[in-house]
Amino acid sequence: MKFKLTPMFTEADIRKELDAFFDRVKRVIKSELDYLAMDMVTYAWQQTKSAGDRTEN
Repeated sequence: MKFKLTPMFTEADIRKELDAFFDRVKRVIKSELDYLAMDMVTYAWQQTKSAGDRTEN
């Protein structure tokens, strides 16, 4: 007795799911990088501000 296996998903379905997944991954990474950049800017601003405070005294 022979069985024929038929794929549950077509290549187009898989590509669509992968594209959606990687779009979500890219959005999360971009969001995290935005937060990291803001943290770096805030840290640099605080460092220059505290350096300015030290030179004024």
